[in-house]
Amino acid sequence: MQPDAINTNDTSGLGAGRPMLRSAVILTGIATAFSLLGDQALYAILPIHYQTLGLTSLQLGLILSMNRFVRLLTNHLAGWLIRRIHFSGLFVGVLVLGAGLTFLYGTWPIFAILIGARLLWGFCWSTIRQIGTMTSIAAMPGRDVGRTVGLYSGLSRAGSITGLALGGLLFDQFRRLWGFEAGWQWCFFVLAGISLLGVIPAATIGRTLRRMSFKLHAEPDGPVPRTSRGLLICGFIVGCVGYGIIFSKLGDVLKMLTGDSVEFGSRALALTTFTALILCSRHIIGLVGGPMLGRLSDRIGHRTSAFVFLMAATILLAVAALVSQSFWAVVVLMIMFFVFTACLIVTLMAEAGRAGPSTFAWLVTALDLGGATGPLLAWTVGDWVKETWMPFAIAAALCFVGTAIALARLIRARRAPSL
Repeated sequence: MQPDAINTNDTSGLGAGRPMLRSAVILTGIATAFSLLGDQALYAILPIHYQTLGLTSLQLGLILSMNRFVRLLTNHLAGWLIRRIHFSGLFVGVLVLGAGLTFLYGTWPIFAILIGARLLWGFCWSTIRQIGTMTSIAAMPGRDVGRTVGLYSGLSRAGSITGLALGGLLFDQFRRLWGFEAGWQWCFFVLAGISLLGVIPAATIGRTLRRMSFKLHAEPDGPVPRTSRGLLICGFIVGCVGYGIIFSKLGDVLKMLTGDSVEFGSRALALTTFTALILCSRHIIGLVGGPMLGRLSDRIGHRTSAFVFLMAATILLAVAALVSQSFWAVVVLMIMFFVFTACLIVTLMAEAGRAGPSTFAWLVTALDLGGATGPLLAWTVGDWVKETWMPFAIAAALCFVGTAIALARLIRARRAPSL
């Protein structure tokens, strides 16, 4: 069977075609960035203050995971909607819904409401990501898809950076002025208002999106291609470790090591703000280096890149488990780990993008399953093993398995170059 293709020929009156699509990639990335503010703020604030809201660690794990679990279904629902509804209206609609959900986080921060909002956000993100990624794949020839996917990924990470940093900062400032409850509410109210600005670039490219013609089949709902199974397992592991375990548990580990603030000589910085800045480093790496990392993986080979980056991640996580009682050692190692996580995400998405939308749909589903499993695994085990080394040890073991699978894929590819 031929891989899915995307129609980028000038058959729909697009004229120059690719230049218009490249500008659409940039504007879609900007709109995506605005949509991420509320989601990312939760990761900065909730793991540190969940007990103040009356939540248990299991409930926290569910809140941070549920948006990814539901995407196992909504990834395919989004694809179905994209084939039947004009991109422009759908894109604007899910951006508005996402901003409304951020407002809801601030209005009723109770478990049932937060779970429901996270389920709806999972659908929104499935749709936003598929529209953005398909635009990216359409904008470049197959051999350069890593560079364009890296550009879109990098631009969207600006929203992750802003959500983490601004969310942590707003919460700390508002809490200091008005107390915890008002601080929580106004932090998310402000982020919801800013998120609505994403409608502007989305509406700007509405005409281009309406006239694009993607050749999207229903194949993503079929069986996983045999040659892609190793790729999908690696995607699951990267999602579980990078999106899940480390991203959701790092704030709790740092709190065990330093308390509610980080001392800098005679000055102190609130841990919420500090953790948000550390988590931002991962997205800054993606923002600055996304296109470059995509081009690098295109040049040296996606399978080679995946093996090297997974091996490096395994080593860093193992060392972090060994020195987990040292606050600054953990911080430095995690920033280094985020570099290789960014490399892995771009590499895996570039390989899947070259194979076509079908393989890409399966990859993002694997990443989502991993990202959903990670927080639940880390916080459930954390109820039994309250040690700083625990999340790093679990993550290192998973990355070791991923390294072995990546090596097997690399050897198989070199023996049979046509794979």
